[in-house]
Amino acid sequence: MFIPSDLRIDDMQISPLITYEQPVDVDLSNILHAKHFYLAGQFVWPFTLQQQQFRLQHRDFTYNLQISSNRTQSTIFRTFLTTSERGYIQREPFYQLDSFLTVIYPGLNRISRESKDFRGLIGDHISFTELHQFVKLAEREEYDFPLNISTPNCGFPRRLILPRGGRGNPLKMRLLIVATVYDFKARQGNELNCDFSRGISRWDELPLAYPFERILEEDSQSVEISGDHVYWKDVQILHEDYA
Repeated sequence: MFIPSDLRIDDMQISPLITYEQPVDVDLSNILHAKHFYLAGQFVWPFTLQQQQFRLQHRDFTYNLQISSNRTQSTIFRTFLTTSERGYIQREPFYQLDSFLTVIYPGLNRISRESKDFRGLIGDHISFTELHQFVKLAEREEYDFPLNISTPNCGFPRRLILPRGGRGNPLKMRLLIVATVYDFKARQGNELNCDFSRGISRWDELPLAYPFERILEEDSQSVEISGDHVYWKDVQILHEDYA
């Protein structure tokens, strides 16, 4: 069984969940005619075309777990976000926010996780305009160009891990924390970090999307999502104006 024994998730506290509309400048230079970039037989970049638009973003947040255990054990924790509905579990959408491996010691354990440390997420890609300017500055020895300026070729956008909150009425959601035993057989690595030469590396050998890849009973009856090794938390997501 992957359900840990002698372990109990006592409590979870989370900082405010807030979304907002962030203004960003989008580089549209690639739609300009080529004549704007070839002058006197040379490729130049005299100007750029940008358009400002708003996109969904969220403020960084932190959640804290309080875990009790009677022995030392390596444990994997998965954090899921779902709706506030309490109906048939198979009809509810679950999105995995976070997963991490840690060692739980006898007694009371306190764990803190920050949203900026969640695995499998990516930020913004550098634009071709910025890349070109960096190269030109490096040629004039005005910029120390890094050896590796590559960005991940897969991953979920970090800014979209939370749905848009409510202004007057906060969006009601639920968090589910699931603890499972670490069997020491899986490859070392960060879950959901892509490496196509070796497939997708995960913390353990459990099926992808565990425990929702199987048919589950109701919340109070399914051993995978009920008991001391899981914790349900009602949360609210607010939406604020950009400041």
